[in-house]
Formats: sequence, C-alpha cells, structure tokens
Amino acid sequence: MGYRLSKIYTRTGDDGTTGLGDGSRVEKESPRMEAIGCIDELNSLIGLLIAHQPGEEISKMLTEIQQHLFDLGGELAIPGHLVITEYAVSNWSSSWTASTLICRHSESSSSPAAISQRQAVTMQEPSAAAPNGA
Repeated sequence: MGYRLSKIYTRTGDDGTTGLGDGSRVEKESPRMEAIGCIDELNSLIGLLIAHQPGEEISKMLTEIQQHLFDLGGELAIPGHLVITEYAVSNWSSSWTASTLICRHSESSSSPAAISQRQAVTMQEPSAAAPNGA
C-alpha cells in the first residue's frame, strides 16, 4: 500500500495570504489571485468543452488556447517570470477570439471596481441588500 497523506494543509494561509511560485506571499483577495482564479476558471470551462468532443479542428483550437492560459497563469504565479513575449502575443492565431466572450467575463469580474462592488454587497446588512424583504 502506498503512502497515505494524513495532512493535506499547511496552515500558512490562515493569515489571509497565499504563496506564489517565487516564495513571496500575497493577500488571497489581491487582484493577482483574482486574475489567477479567473484564468483557471476559463481554462476549466475550455477543458469541459473539449471533453464534449466538438470536433478535431475546434478541439485543436481550444487546446491551443488552454496552453496560452497555462502560460499566462504561470506568469502571474511567479512574479518576474516571463514566458509570453510580445512576439508570441502578436502571432497567436485568430482562434484566440473564440474565447473572447468568456474572457470578457473574467476581465470584468476581476477588475478592482468589480471586486470592490462585490465586497460592498457582501458586507451590507440583509435589509439593506434586499429592499422590502425581496
């Protein structure tokens, strides 16, 4: 029988921070972590699309987009680490636009204004959030 993990937590995030790939720590609520989460969410959704076998051409396009997203997530997770060059961005295929609508959601939900708005709504009293008990 293999080694059984009895502890799958580190408790290093109990102070509201999380570790990045270079060992530095950032607030869990930081724009960087929000962006990483949005990229992961988009990448997961693309994986679900691929799992539904949309055809070889579309699967190839979506897989290419996933690879770009993995690179982008890696850059965000390791400050100062550059994988994506300006040349690469300018030469990404037009297939990148296939995910534009989903990306727009990620962009808008990860903007500082959107994060502040969500936090303000979350912190409101129940009666203030829903007038007339609605």
